[in-house]
Amino acid sequence: MFSYILRLIIKTCVFLILLLPLFVTHNTLYPFIFSKIIFFRIIVEIGFTAWIFLMIVDKSIIHILRKQITITLISLFIISLLASIFGADMYRSLWSTQERMTGIVTTIHFLAMFLIVSTSIRDRKNLMYIIVVNLIVSIIIALYGFIQFSNSLNERISSTLGNPIYLGIYAMMNVYLSSIAYYLYRKKVSITIVSIIGGIINLLTMFLTGGRGVLTAFFVSFIFFLMGYFLYVKYYLKKYVITAILTISLVGIVLFAINFTAKDWVIKHLPLAIHRVIILDWDFQSRIDVWFISLQGIQDRWLLGWGPENFNYLFQKYYSKPISGDGTTYFDRSHNQLIDILALTGIVGLIAYLALWAALYWMIIRAFRRASGQKRIVLLLFAGAFLAYFLQNLTVFDTPVPLIMFYFFLAFTYFICNEEEYDAEQVPVISHKVNYFHAVPIGILTVALVSYVMYEFNIKPYHASAETVRGIMFSQSNILRSMEHFRKALSMNTFADYENRLQLAKYVLTPIQQGNATLETKREFVDFAVSEMQKNIQEHPNDVKSYYALSALYRLASDYDISALDKSVAVIMRAAELAPMRPETFTEIMQVYVQKKDIEKSKEWAVKVAQYVGRGEAHYQLAQLYVRMGDYAPMLTEMQAATSEGYDIYANPSVFSYLAKTIDRRDITPDITAFIDAAVNAYPNNGDFLGSRILIHYKAGDKERAQKYLDEVRTQNPPFAKALEEYLKKIP
Repeated sequence: MFSYILRLIIKTCVFLILLLPLFVTHNTLYPFIFSKIIFFRIIVEIGFTAWIFLMIVDKSIIHILRKQITITLISLFIISLLASIFGADMYRSLWSTQERMTGIVTTIHFLAMFLIVSTSIRDRKNLMYIIVVNLIVSIIIALYGFIQFSNSLNERISSTLGNPIYLGIYAMMNVYLSSIAYYLYRKKVSITIVSIIGGIINLLTMFLTGGRGVLTAFFVSFIFFLMGYFLYVKYYLKKYVITAILTISLVGIVLFAINFTAKDWVIKHLPLAIHRVIILDWDFQSRIDVWFISLQGIQDRWLLGWGPENFNYLFQKYYSKPISGDGTTYFDRSHNQLIDILALTGIVGLIAYLALWAALYWMIIRAFRRASGQKRIVLLLFAGAFLAYFLQNLTVFDTPVPLIMFYFFLAFTYFICNEEEYDAEQVPVISHKVNYFHAVPIGILTVALVSYVMYEFNIKPYHASAETVRGIMFSQSNILRSMEHFRKALSMNTFADYENRLQLAKYVLTPIQQGNATLETKREFVDFAVSEMQKNIQEHPNDVKSYYALSALYRLASDYDISALDKSVAVIMRAAELAPMRPETFTEIMQVYVQKKDIEKSKEWAVKVAQYVGRGEAHYQLAQLYVRMGDYAPMLTEMQAATSEGYDIYANPSVFSYLAKTIDRRDITPDITAFIDAAVNAYPNNGDFLGSRILIHYKAGDKERAQKYLDEVRTQNPPFAKALEEYLKKIP
């Protein structure tokens, strides 16, 4: 009875994991990843606790621990743990970030998931239920993606996974799973219908994601499957081989013809996802640039690497020029799983990773030799699915939801390859009499410990992230309430604090720079943000992003503490040591010297900024700084220079709002009013520009013109006009 209850808990957890791709909460940062993995870990912790107890009362499940596939998984985990201990940032290696959630802690949950899923499959009937539920979930996700596609043909669908690439991988694996279900259960009409529908819908979904890497990997793996099918299953059907080759050749010829004759028409008239696949001008230069940076870092730490999740440290150190096509993008992955493994866990980790794949395929090959007929087809499909997954990872990297599918497939493959071992006659349930006198207190302690782990390392971080989102929401409208939420979030002391603090710094800067806070509130909020960012640097002393944020906060603090600029210089110079060629380093140094009124040095650094982000943006950033300093003549000069370089100075309307709110009436010149009027002429329906024009003319003493513009706004947007009118009454 006890064993039955434990198995029921494990099976329930397995089905809950299958439902997770549907799960999205928008009250945390990175809701498509962070929230899913938090609940994934909670479910696995419950299921693994039941698995431990089941292993004690039923030792027949221990056989899985002796298998090569399990041994290689455990070995890879141990090497990753060693790499994190000797890496650049062990804390980051353990917990990762809210955006990725693929650190050591999550990895051990995937390993535990493999064990509990394998335990839940005792025969093909158990496997059937798992596969069918997964296919139904994939169909629901696909249908939601189709709704997205119908609403916007120029968007790649992402559904509840939040990223077209992740959805493409998920759909690709479910195409294979549909085929596997078809061959395993083709005698069951209901399963056949679900598998055919699931295969067609997931295949269409894969195309609508526009994932070139995924589609290429699927195509190659499908060719591999056909070759295996015709050589080892239906070897006498030579005419089908010829037909397949001719069909593939014809498709290739058509694609080349389209690219040479109708490329522009395809781009103009077909949806983005479709023409991304049809048009063959794929640019991998940005990937190649990052791979070369990775290879430089590998030479530094070739044995055990930089540690899992620490690619950003390698990247910031060896970044030397803008990445092709992506400007100044800050990469935290190389976008190649093999290079990631080599860079982050060294040659030892790469060997362990390849050993896992070798053990997997050796298991399939051994089972293939013993099998015949339909089972051979199923094993070929598993081999094709894993080949597709491996190939697509050569241009991206492992992410949580695709990893869930990967570990499910590992468990499915393990069962199919060792199906005879699950025969009740060969692996009987080996039950033991339970000594309840000892078992009950041990059980209570275990449940208490697991409950504490779930709360401390999952529930608390979840709530902290949710409080951060609330802080962001109130940052523009109620800065005091925003601060309350940020304080609450950061008082919980969780692994999520790193990104929560960066969000605090980001959303402190904007409202305060726009003049939405009193000096007292400004001092309180900025000092709080500074103290929190200092904690980030203590926890991650080599993370350049925290230095950029702290330097910007010190510059903000200089409005009430001039010595903060010297602190800003010290912080940003440390950032220059960590990331000597990042344009953000140059930009921040330039901004510090502008505020120190050292114009020569600021222009010297502006030249370096211009080499990376363009002269137009360099002039624009200088103009923004002059606005904050209240130096309006050079501000206009820099804005004109930015425009002459082709930069869109109207892209950030908040600069104009800040100027209108903070400028003194004595500083308003005809050039200033003309500058604001030009913004309205460029974007006549932009509320920030309209409000700025009204405010500038009102402050300049031309209340009649201000009232005229206000009346025009009132006909278009009465609530906005009313809010402006109330604001004007407060101006002396």
